[in-house]
Amino acid sequence: KEQGKKLSVENLSVFLPKRTPLLHKLSFSVSPGDWLMIRGSSGMGKSVLLRTLHGAWPYYEGKIQIPEQEKMLVLPQKNYFPTSTLANALCYPKLPGSFSKKELVAALEQAQLPQLCARLEENNPWWQQLSLGEQQRIVFARVLLHQPQWLFLDEATASLDEASQDFLYEQLRTISGLTVISIANRNSLKKFHNHAIDLNEYRV
Repeated sequence: KEQGKKLSVENLSVFLPKRTPLLHKLSFSVSPGDWLMIRGSSGMGKSVLLRTLHGAWPYYEGKIQIPEQEKMLVLPQKNYFPTSTLANALCYPKLPGSFSKKELVAALEQAQLPQLCARLEENNPWWQQLSLGEQQRIVFARVLLHQPQWLFLDEATASLDEASQDFLYEQLRTISGLTVISIANRNSLKKFHNHAIDLNEYRV
């Protein structure tokens, strides 16, 4: 991988570990401030492509240029919740105490989770305590706290109704200069993105 100010992909082919091909000759670029929506049928390799783009998948051929010295945050389909306080779960992947209580409360309220503001110091297995929808809201609260410049989302609102999904995507717009790369199939998300790729065009 090379580094630069934008993310660009040239003639990218992606494989499974035993060289089973997934995607063939994919080329596109994402400039700072762009919002890209990646669509495709089930099993097309959407999640694998996202992992390839942010450096977590080594089985590919082609040229990838990734942003240089930029703040990236990746939201996979299954998000990690440490067995710790809710405050620490919000701070993750930064160290506990990285944000003030005022900042944590503001992020929870912005993500429509005011009922959790009084539970910041509770130590729980939060992936068991919270519904899938609440977990996805927590992850958006993390984004609002961390203020990344590049955000990778993998079906990050799949457990939410469309009204809640739209509200949270609107909150992302409050982050100055944010670049978003979303894996999403809901038509209602099209309006938030200025570019789209259909992976069905690149299936092997």
